[in-house]
Amino acid sequence: MKKFLPQNQSDSIRYHCASRDDLLNPLSVLHRTSGDSSHIKNILLIYPVFPSMTYWSFSAALKMLGKKSAFPPLGIVTVAAMIPSSYNLRVIDMNVEPLRDEDLQWADGVFLSAMIVQQDSFLETARRAKEFSLPVVAGGPLPSTGYQALENVDHFVIGEAENVFDHFWRDFTQGKAKRAYARPASDREYQELIDFFGEDGDIVLLDERPDINETPVPRYDLLKRNKYRCMAVQASRGCPIGCEFCDIWRRFGKKPRFKEAEAVIRDLDELDRLDWKGPVFIVDDNFIGNKKRAKNLLSVMAEWQEEHHYPFQFFTEGTLTVADDDELLQGFQQAGFDMIFIGIETPAEDCLKETHKYINTRGSMSYKVEKIQKSGLQVTSGFIIGFDNDPDDIADRMIDFIQKLGIPVAMVGLLQALPDTDLWDRLKREGRLLKKASGNNTHAFEANFQTIRPLRKVISDYQKVLQAIYPSDLSAYFKRCSLLLKRWKIPKYLQYNNTIGWGELRAFFSYLFMIPFKSYRWNAAKFLLETGLRRPQLFVSAVSLGIQGHHFRQITRSAFEAFHLADYFAQKRAAYSRMLAQCRENLAQYRDNLAQYRDNTARSKEMLLAEYRKYYEDTLEEARKKMRKVHKEVRETIYGEYERFSKEIGEMYHQLVLTISNQSV
Repeated sequence: MKKFLPQNQSDSIRYHCASRDDLLNPLSVLHRTSGDSSHIKNILLIYPVFPSMTYWSFSAALKMLGKKSAFPPLGIVTVAAMIPSSYNLRVIDMNVEPLRDEDLQWADGVFLSAMIVQQDSFLETARRAKEFSLPVVAGGPLPSTGYQALENVDHFVIGEAENVFDHFWRDFTQGKAKRAYARPASDREYQELIDFFGEDGDIVLLDERPDINETPVPRYDLLKRNKYRCMAVQASRGCPIGCEFCDIWRRFGKKPRFKEAEAVIRDLDELDRLDWKGPVFIVDDNFIGNKKRAKNLLSVMAEWQEEHHYPFQFFTEGTLTVADDDELLQGFQQAGFDMIFIGIETPAEDCLKETHKYINTRGSMSYKVEKIQKSGLQVTSGFIIGFDNDPDDIADRMIDFIQKLGIPVAMVGLLQALPDTDLWDRLKREGRLLKKASGNNTHAFEANFQTIRPLRKVISDYQKVLQAIYPSDLSAYFKRCSLLLKRWKIPKYLQYNNTIGWGELRAFFSYLFMIPFKSYRWNAAKFLLETGLRRPQLFVSAVSLGIQGHHFRQITRSAFEAFHLADYFAQKRAAYSRMLAQCRENLAQYRDNLAQYRDNTARSKEMLLAEYRKYYEDTLEEARKKMRKVHKEVRETIYGEYERFSKEIGEMYHQLVLTISNQSV
């Protein structure tokens, strides 16, 4: 459809967008040896696999559109633009194409970046690069916060690129690159880096963060652009809000740094030169962090759009304060924006205060959302369960709140404590941290810290919300869609460009042919029919919302399948453990009665061994059958757990065999 996606995730609690957060924690190249590096000519820039079983992947929706990924790896192609043109560059985004051995054979050096949620693929990719004796340099959110535990990485480039890349490149070309390069802006981060890397790091504490006007135009030409649903552009960095759970303002500052309008237009010109048409994500964490600068940029973007007949449909991230400024809302409309992601978080005011989201406590959130929708911007939003101050009825309150807001795309997640956040620091002081976050806060039914309310209740509430807002018949979802389309002002770009292309037709017919076989078919058909009759200009958007609903329902169902399968594995482990203990207890009792022990041991051995072997084989076969029945994405997600389960059951079985076999007659 014209644009069906809300924004992706960063490594803040919504993990906004892969294309933004991996942007300016850059990568670099290593030499194969510690000597002369002048032989390196071919540089391979790799972006690992993003897990498919998450709202943010849009995997189920992308299939209907004939696309492979929602967002491009903007960071990689931005760093590519910093490399001299005399080098041969190749980008492999593993979300749109596999990493082949031939690619690694071609390369002389590897750039590798990832977010926390991509850690497994990152580690596997680094391992493969090492099998080909390739030097690996890592940067991005994961390497910048988790460098201590990453294997097979030779060099780290930590932090934003503009003020450190040249230093690395100079050392690299002279064959004397160090293990780490960073230009931190805080004493805390500087000391952590010095303590870890010591003299093997080029680490300098700076008073100012880099000027992002020095960022070059990304090498969009290196991307297989037809594989993506949208392109990405950055206009600013930083956020003044300071949410406790968010790492953005700690990494990029509370004072937003804006590109000059001319610099943003250069990026748009390049996309236009490459004949890109369609959605463009302005990846800023808070586009309206400086409203005066935002209004100026919107004005310039509106002029550019009119001159070029609105080739792009923009969407971005912001806050509810956009509703307080009519001029700003008008600017979004004129520039061709039709969607904004807003972190609403929770209907519980005490929780908003807990996480320092005070801006959401000022005025009615419902009124502001409706005003934004009526201005022509669809609101997509993130919600969180797991705050210390969550009331016991948080699930019911959140369900009711989401339905009344009329926000179809509601990304609900469990609170996760990320490194380099105030939340992480507080929980660490309180002794409540349990482990590092997985990076996936949607459909990961676990917390990485000790919750105030019982964890089983927190997870139960979370599951209740997911089942209510994305039920099997999607009734609640389509009610929110209908409410949105009643309010939604027709986006500006539709007045200039309302043609339906092949991609839209493909998506429409794919969706149309799929609907009759789904449990939500009647609600979907009713929604499309009502939109076609009452607001035909928004029919394409209605189909888009329908496709998104299919994705959300598919992922929600898959997540529950994975949860129940993991629970099955846990129960079987416990049963096996109890069986092992019982076996040892029975044998001990036999030994206490020597005569009975001698009479029965030989006969019992064979019987016990046969019984336990059958139980072991039946357990593994039952697990295999369960794995075969679930959706492919569930199998991929739970496969590691399945392997661990099989290994642990096998180890316990062999312990049983040894325990029984070692008994003497």
